[in-house]
Amino acid sequence: MSSVSSKKSHADESERILEIKKKIQDEKYLDGAIYRIAMILSRKLMEEDEVFERK
Repeated sequence: MSSVSSKKSHADESERILEIKKKIQDEKYLDGAIYRIAMILSRKLMEEDEVFERK
């Protein structure tokens, strides 16, 4: 049973990897992903800055 589920998970992983490879070829997708990462990091930095200002 574990070999069947193992094969399925490898197939799922391969499918997911192919999907991600397609996405990273799309310039708009990459631009959006970079923008989202930058926004998250900026928010985290601002939160940390606020914590230090309160002390």
